[in-house]
Amino acid sequence: MKVVALGLRALPGIAGGVESHCEHLYPHVADIGVDVEILVRSAYVERDAPRRWRGTRIRHLWSPRKSGYEVIIHTFLGVLYAAVTRPDIVHIHSVGPAVLAPVARLFGLRVLVTHHAPDYMQAKWGWLGKWTLKTGEKMGMRWAHEVISVSRHGVVQLKQDYGREPVLILNGVPLIEPTPSRAVLDELGLESGRYVLHVGRGIPDKRQDDLIEAFVRAKLEGWKLVMVGNLSGTDEYCKRVRELAFRHEHVVLAGFRSGVDLQALFTNAGLFALPSAIEGLSIALLEALSAGCAVVGSDIPANHEIELPAQCYFPVGDVDSMARALCEVPRAVPRELWDGLRRRIHAEYDWVRIAEQTVALYHRMVGPGASVVPAVAPGEGGTAGGRVREDAGPAGQRPARADGPVPERDGAVID
Repeated sequence: MKVVALGLRALPGIAGGVESHCEHLYPHVADIGVDVEILVRSAYVERDAPRRWRGTRIRHLWSPRKSGYEVIIHTFLGVLYAAVTRPDIVHIHSVGPAVLAPVARLFGLRVLVTHHAPDYMQAKWGWLGKWTLKTGEKMGMRWAHEVISVSRHGVVQLKQDYGREPVLILNGVPLIEPTPSRAVLDELGLESGRYVLHVGRGIPDKRQDDLIEAFVRAKLEGWKLVMVGNLSGTDEYCKRVRELAFRHEHVVLAGFRSGVDLQALFTNAGLFALPSAIEGLSIALLEALSAGCAVVGSDIPANHEIELPAQCYFPVGDVDSMARALCEVPRAVPRELWDGLRRRIHAEYDWVRIAEQTVALYHRMVGPGASVVPAVAPGEGGTAGGRVREDAGPAGQRPARADGPVPERDGAVID
C-alpha cells in the first residue's frame, strides 16, 4: 500500500503541531509496512536534504514563501503529483489544504483528511484567510472518503456542524523519562522544581503575554518563568511578549529547544502552563503530562479533554485566575495524581497504537485487495530490520534552510 501525505510544511524539526504529528506518526506507519511518501515545501528544507527519513520517503515540491498562498499552491501541486503517481491514498492534513479535497476526488484519488484544529478561529487571520480555512473544513467534510479528528471534542463539533461523524484517532506522545543532564538548567540559571514552563510558538492564540502578567502577579518567590519557542518575530505580538519579558528578570526566553534540553526542561519543571485561546489537542500539553509535570491550562474544550482537576483550569484571558492557579496547583494537587495521569497518558496517547489505528483505516478505505510493502532495509532510512527506534529522534536531523523559517515546534521534539 502506498500513501502520499501532504498539508504539512516539512519535517523533521519544523514548527507546528501538524508537523510534529506527522513526524511522530509516519515512521511508525512505515514500520508497519506502508510505503509512505511525504510531500514537503521546498522553502522549508535544504536542497540536498536526505530524501529518506526513518523509513519514509521525502519529496520536495516547490511552493512560494508567502503566507496564504503557499498552502494552496503546494497542496495543488501535491494533488497533481498524486494524480500522476496514483497512490492508494492521499492523506491531507489540516483544514487549509483540505480545500483541494474535491480536486483530488476529480482525479479519482482516495482522500483521507485529518482535521487537527479549527484554524480559522486563530486571531492572526483576516476575513479572507478565515473564509478560506472554513471553506477548507467544509470541503474536507464533504468530499473526503474519510475524516480523522485528533480530539474527542473535535468529533463532537464536526458532527454537530456537518452531520458527519469523523473517525477518532488521537494525537500521541512518547513517554518522557528524566535525564541526568543539567546543562540547559545551568545555562538558564534554573533550579529543579522551581520554574513554570511554557512551550509554544509566538502567535497571539498562545497568550504568552497573559502568562507573563499572571506570573508577575503570582509572586512565586524563588521561581522563574521559562518560555520555550521562537519569539523573535517582527510582528507586534512577538514584540509585545519580548518587551514584557525584558521588564522582569525572572522571565527567561529560552528560544528553540529540542532533544535532551527539552526533555530536561519538562522533567525538572515545577509546573507547566498552557494559556491558549485555541488548540486542537496540544502535543506540548501531552508531553508535559508524559514527563510527570504538574499542569495548568485555559478552560478550552481541548484542555478539558485531558480531565485535569478543576483547580487546574482558568478562563481564557483571566490573568488573576491564572495567577491563582500558578500559586495553588503545585502545592494543592498531590504528586500521586500526576503520576496516575502520566500512566494514563502513556497508555491512551501511544504513537504505536495510533499508527496501527491509522493503518487499519487505510485498509478499510482501500479494501481487502491492498497489501503492505516490506519494511525498509538497513541503510534506506530505517534501522536494522526496519524497526524504528523511539529514541532515533533529533540525532542527524538536518535543520531548515538558513534563510527560511526558524526550526521550532510546539514542543513535540522528544522521541
